[in-house]
Amino acid sequence: MLPLQNFSDLKTILDHIHDLVLVIDLASNKIGLANQRACDVLEYSPDEIIQLELKDIHPYEMSTVIEFAEKVKTHKGAITNELNYRTKSGRFLPAEVSGKTLVLNGSEYLIAIVRRASEKNVDEKDLISKHEKLEQLVQLRTRELEENNRNLLSEIVEREKAEEQARDFAFFPEENPNPVFKVSEEGKILYANLASCYILEKWETGVGKVLPEIFFKNISRAFEQQKPLEVEHQIADQFYAFVINKVKDKDYANVYAQRITEKKKSRRTFYAPKMTPKKQIKPSLIFSQK
Repeated sequence: MLPLQNFSDLKTILDHIHDLVLVIDLASNKIGLANQRACDVLEYSPDEIIQLELKDIHPYEMSTVIEFAEKVKTHKGAITNELNYRTKSGRFLPAEVSGKTLVLNGSEYLIAIVRRASEKNVDEKDLISKHEKLEQLVQLRTRELEENNRNLLSEIVEREKAEEQARDFAFFPEENPNPVFKVSEEGKILYANLASCYILEKWETGVGKVLPEIFFKNISRAFEQQKPLEVEHQIADQFYAFVINKVKDKDYANVYAQRITEKKKSRRTFYAPKMTPKKQIKPSLIFSQK
């Protein structure tokens, strides 16, 4: 059996075939699809022909048709038989039909390729070749659809992960106990969390305003080098370590700060030169001997 995804993909393939092709739902014995050649010869429009049952085009041969369908279902290769097809105007067309089963949307169908008796002089090898070509086309299209479905599923999973991360990061800056703010390339503060209030107040700026010149120079450097920049700044009596991260493909940078005042003081204390007390020279009494 050949697996497919939908009728539109199959219709595109079948319309390129010169023979009449009917796709029959084996559960209901109704015509589910027909190529344009079948519509033209049987004198039905595409919408009309899918309303028909097998008995509408085989009114006197239903037992033969059912027997043929059962053989096709149990046989691994293609099965051929001779049947008469009734057109919309009531004419009967003798033809040779070759059938094979396929699976479409989880249902089993019989794909019947019909050749009119007037065209049977075509070499039998050509008919077999067309069957094989059709099967190859169907299998190729099936593989393409399966690959597309896998890629689509992968994209959906990645998108869901990205959306979940975005939701998590949306709360991160506010929950961060350290200062975090977002700055444009022009130095305008686009966002700042509550922990940034002390720094921004000392700089006499805030969201919607620009950074002081002393710090804006670092923003410009971060945009130029396109990689994280680490700097230290003293703000009033406090010391801060800043990491300025220019966001890729965006026109802003995230600034992360951490107070390092105590660490700075400890370092100064450690490296401060130690004063060693000078030795006191004790006065000595000198006695002269006379």
